[in-house]
Amino acid sequence: MDLTEGAEGNDKVTTEAEGLAEGDDVSRIWKSKRMQEHIKRLDRIEAITGGQESSAPDMEDLEYRCIYDSMSLTVDIDTEIGILHKHIRDLYAEKFPELESLILHPLDYARVVKRIGNEMDATLIDLGDILPSATAMIVTVTASTTAGKPLAEEKLENVFKACEEAMRLDELKQRMHTFVQNRMESLAPNLSALLGTGLAARVMGAAGGLMSLSRIPSCNVLMLGVKRKTLGGLSSKAARPNEGLVSTSDIVTSAPPDIRQKAARQLAGKVTLAARVDANKTDSTGEVGRKFKEVVEQKIEKWQEVPPSRQVKALPVPDDKQRKKRGGKRIRRMKERFALTEVQKQANRLAFGEKEVECVA
Repeated sequence: MDLTEGAEGNDKVTTEAEGLAEGDDVSRIWKSKRMQEHIKRLDRIEAITGGQESSAPDMEDLEYRCIYDSMSLTVDIDTEIGILHKHIRDLYAEKFPELESLILHPLDYARVVKRIGNEMDATLIDLGDILPSATAMIVTVTASTTAGKPLAEEKLENVFKACEEAMRLDELKQRMHTFVQNRMESLAPNLSALLGTGLAARVMGAAGGLMSLSRIPSCNVLMLGVKRKTLGGLSSKAARPNEGLVSTSDIVTSAPPDIRQKAARQLAGKVTLAARVDANKTDSTGEVGRKFKEVVEQKIEKWQEVPPSRQVKALPVPDDKQRKKRGGKRIRRMKERFALTEVQKQANRLAFGEKEVECVA
């Protein structure tokens, strides 16, 4: 596959989407030749294989190319959704200017805009199936006090059209992810054995393909898929801003909370190594990925082991053996020098049973 093809596709999507501000067309990625050919290939493969992997040589080449195109076009779709999100925000700011600071995710924003529309009484709208309860409550309260005005019919229709296009692009993106997930065993067997086919496809999609993932260092692999979370004035103590797709792996989530970040860093390093093995085609059985998974699981188990208790150290056995006390020539001479002389010994002698003569001065 030509690596410059993805870059040309990105430039084409960006150039075609520059006309959104004029309102002539909402999304042009559907009209691109590359997208139309890719959708036809997807339909052909799914019609022939029935959603299962095929072993025919010609189908393997077609699937392999389609997998890489799906990864590349996923990035293009994300770019197009971002452009549509900005287009919707610019138009809907006249009705609800505070909404863009309350909801940061483009698709959630599009769903809420389509649900609210021109309704001025926000209490009549149920957002519980779109947003978390806390965020839905904040949006409802803010919508009740907003200073925005209803949109014109033509502008509202343009907003709804952009919302539908964004959700349609997301459906196509999910279809591509499903296609890649079903064929990841042949494309990246070691990465699939390490993370599972679903998560491996999402990580590859976030990185822009297998070759791109193999070039990313493990510290950046840990950040793939990180989303900015809307706290809505709530406490940020429970927020984990550095949790990406790797942190959602079963290996990490099954670990205790105090070592999950450590386990995610360990797993991210193995993801990088497994991606490089798959990119170089050095192992097609997935054995390397399974070994990497065992290594990570063993380290997590090792971290959970209770440290050995501190034992009382016994006192050493007393050494009461009789030692030879030797002197030597030098010690002997020193004792002779400080010893009492015979005159001193005789002067200190006392006669037994005799009374001493007391001298009184």
